[in-house]
Amino acid sequence: VHVGFALSKIDEASARETLRTFQEMGLLGEEFGEPGTSAPGDPTASSA
Repeated sequence: VHVGFALSKIDEASARETLRTFQEMGLLGEEFGEPGTSAPGDPTASSA
């Protein structure tokens, strides 16, 4: 992504629409993991 594009500000409605689209495409889970889980090797993860 071009830095000029990455640093541009967008309005809240556009941000929400983009996140909704990413969620529908399944991209948020791939990028950030499922809520309540930690990344592999995360030192802050609790070991059960």
